[in-house]
Amino acid sequence: MVVNTGVDDAGLLEAVRNFGVAAICFKNAEPATLIETIRARVQGIRALELKALPPRQLQVLRLMAEGMSNKQIAQKLTISPSTVKIHVARLTEELGAINRTDAVARAKSAWIL
Repeated sequence: MVVNTGVDDAGLLEAVRNFGVAAICFKNAEPATLIETIRARVQGIRALELKALPPRQLQVLRLMAEGMSNKQIAQKLTISPSTVKIHVARLTEELGAINRTDAVARAKSAWIL
């Protein structure tokens, strides 16, 4: 998601980013900047769609989306919590996310979930 705003409050913008916003453009930006930002975001989504996640990572991602903790995921999949942490870290990196909530949001916006 790309947000176009006139608000320049760092705290508010950080909060918006935590809800899965990929980019923020200010209303006083040149139209070409807004267009390029949107293009870059669309290309990023297409790149994610082309990536095939391994089956186990996809299982972990689905359980993350259900709100399960690492410990709950480990119990459900009968693997160790350390293994879940590795999967979460790889998913976060693969999706270009800043945390597990952002990873789920990005996966949803890319139609992976």
